[in-house]
Amino acid sequence: MAEALVDVAEVMFTKDAGPQRDDRRSALQWVYSTRVRNPAEPGDLVNTLRWLRANTIQMTTFADRVRAAQLMRAALTRLSQKKSGQPAAVNTANRKRMVLHNVMQYGIESGVLAQTQ
Repeated sequence: MAEALVDVAEVMFTKDAGPQRDDRRSALQWVYSTRVRNPAEPGDLVNTLRWLRANTIQMTTFADRVRAAQLMRAALTRLSQKKSGQPAAVNTANRKRMVLHNVMQYGIESGVLAQTQ
């Protein structure tokens, strides 16, 4: 699940410039995986975590239907690829899409995202 969330997060940045991709992915793994996370922020990722907080879209961005559609299309495309950009195995892409679906459904159920008709 954490891997799918890291992949989706890569299309949710407001800036391209910033920490190296591997540093971003490591910080996101720390955020999303309880197996990786310790109670305190890892010292070597503090600056990257700060950058992520400042340069990741806000959930209110999804209120704009056009922008939401663009983001979701980009997320689905990213989930269909390996880190290298090569096509991912169909089963892997489908598993990651299920994770994204569940996260979005939870966002709607918890009121963070508005359900559109």
